[in-house]
This record gives sequence, structure tokens and C-alpha cells, in this order.
Amino acid sequence: HIAVVISAFEGVTDSLEEAIIHASKGDEQYRETLSELEKRHNSVIKKLVSIQKQSHTLAQFKMMFNELDDVLHGVSLTRELTDRTRDFVMGFGERFSAFIISEFLNDNDTLADYVDARELITTNSDFGSARVLLDETADNIRNHFEMAEPDRIQVVTGFVASTDSGESTTLGRGG
Repeated sequence: HIAVVISAFEGVTDSLEEAIIHASKGDEQYRETLSELEKRHNSVIKKLVSIQKQSHTLAQFKMMFNELDDVLHGVSLTRELTDRTRDFVMGFGERFSAFIISEFLNDNDTLADYVDARELITTNSDFGSARVLLDETADNIRNHFEMAEPDRIQVVTGFVASTDSGESTTLGRGG
């Protein structure tokens, strides 16, 4: 099996941090940051994915992006930002880039699966710098690769994980 761990595109995590700070203050500036992020990722999709598959890939990306937009809108309305919410938002860069790269590979006749590491890596609930629970994580990874087709590259999100109850965590910047 081959696995490739993907980070967010350059500067995206910083932009997400900026957006969530603005949203937590009720500052509508977060919408401009979101708009730039969406344009940037859509542009990459249009450059990497064939015209025949672009509309499908753009639609799937839009569904992921709408989830981010909804969460930031909620933060803006409540002006409340928890470490749990911050971790959830901060992981979108990796999710976006891993999805786009897996679509690119499949579009270029390289079989690939998008893998959200939140399904593989289990952590404690120290949001912002969670610690990996090694035994549970090893079991999850082993089970995943036993089920994965060996000829498919596993394109895995970096930086993100989840608690045993499914709450998104991050491993900290550089984690």
C-alpha cells in the first residue's frame, strides 16, 4: 500500500486562522477571507481536473466548503470561539487539498482514495494540540489498509484527527 499525507496549500491554515478570529469578533471580514479561499481552491481544481470531471469535483468541493462557511457563520453570530470549534475549522485546509489531489490523481489514471485522517487517528480531547492514542490509532490504520485495495494510493489528510467520540482535533501546527 502507498499512502501520501497531504498538508493544506501554502498559507491556507493562516487564512483559516484569520477568518475564525474575525468571525469570533462578529467582523464580516471573515467572508472576504472565505471568498478568497474558495476562489483559490476552485482555480486549482480547474487547473488540475479535466473539463469532463470538473463540475462533479467542484460540486463536491462546494459541499465541503459550505460546511466551513456554516461553522464560521455560527461563530460570527454567537461571537463564541472554543478550542473545539477552532480545531474543526483549522482542519479544512488539509481536507480541501487532499480531496483535490485525490481527484487529480484519479482523473489522470492513478487510482486514489481520499482519506480523512479523522477516521484513522484517535486522540485525547486536548483541542489545539491533541495527543495521539497509539493503540486505537494503530488498530484503525491497520483495519483501513486491510480493507483498502492495494493498487489505490491512499491520499490522507495531515494535521487532523478525532477523539474517540468523533470530535475533530488537530495535532498542533507542525504536528
